[in-house]
Amino acid sequence: MAAAWPAPVQAASLYLCKDYSGNQFWSNGHCNRNRAHIERIVSVPDGMPFEDQVSVARRSVAELTRPLPVASPGGIIGIQSGPVPGSERECDALLDRIRTLDSMRHEIRPPLSLDEIAQRKQWAEARRASLRCR
Repeated sequence: MAAAWPAPVQAASLYLCKDYSGNQFWSNGHCNRNRAHIERIVSVPDGMPFEDQVSVARRSVAELTRPLPVASPGGIIGIQSGPVPGSERECDALLDRIRTLDSMRHEIRPPLSLDEIAQRKQWAEARRASLRCR
């Protein structure tokens, strides 16, 4: 019986660029095309409109750059270190996908190019990090 794998999610890269006057903007092409520096690169699902990809990228950046709680005079505020509630199944599926991609790298003739494997693994790892998977 063949194992049913979920369809692979294609990832695209969006660049958060900063031009020489300090203005930031999102681009699906390298920032140097627009005479700007790369501030951040974010993996987003491929095949959706650019505006939706920008929304996903903004949420991802907001999650990563959210300020950490600070200690108060009356005690220490706890930092949530566990996974995002309700994400356990996705975390498990992503870990399985990462393991599968790792095993593909060692095949004599992998079904994907090594670059594609690396990109998909990078996307899965970034998604696991954003969900704070264990």
